[in-house]
Amino acid sequence: MVPVSAAELFRIEPRYDTPSYLWPRPKYRGLLHAVGAFAVVPLGVLLVLDAAGPTARLAAAVYVLAQLIVFATSASYHRLAKSATARRRMQLADHSMIYLLIAGTWVPICVLVLPEATGRAFLVGVLAAAALGIGLKSFGIHRFPRSSNTMYGVMGGAGLLALPGIVANISAGAVALLATGGFAYAVGAFVLLFKRPDPLPSVFGYHEIWHACTVAAAACHFAMVWMIVS
Repeated sequence: MVPVSAAELFRIEPRYDTPSYLWPRPKYRGLLHAVGAFAVVPLGVLLVLDAAGPTARLAAAVYVLAQLIVFATSASYHRLAKSATARRRMQLADHSMIYLLIAGTWVPICVLVLPEATGRAFLVGVLAAAALGIGLKSFGIHRFPRSSNTMYGVMGGAGLLALPGIVANISAGAVALLATGGFAYAVGAFVLLFKRPDPLPSVFGYHEIWHACTVAAAACHFAMVWMIVS
């Protein structure tokens, strides 16, 4: 392990004078998502194999693929991208993948839980929102920050509209996992927004807390999806 000096340990990141993709990276930036990407592969195979029937198996496969792409993209951006150009492009991809994460989680719910007409309508809406969000991000994170960021909340918050149908058709345990995962995402989003707490900026800062929250939330939702498809 490379020793870290006290000065490095409590260094304050630059906030606004340079693009965020050029900020110095804490030592463990992206590590949690790298672990998540590797974990999704064997667990995802087991999930798909355990799914009850072709439709459930397809929904599970789409969900697992979305999770894998999201975590692999994040890990690649935070740990592998070195040049300014690579960082900028990978940051765009990383932020776009949040839409894929949300849409992928919706697929099993729309296909297997909600009534057919409702599920189809929600699925079309979520996929359209994801495509729009990815399009906005593709034109540059800083060009449409409010519009593209609002799409995160719209896609996630759509669950409130579908909540009665979801609760009526899944077990109490699955509901608890859904709610816990949503809460973890919300906590992480506030940490990311306010950049606090930022305990060890050179090693494990606010962004790592955000990643920890996303991994915890994804784990809850993975367990929920397993209950739905099996």
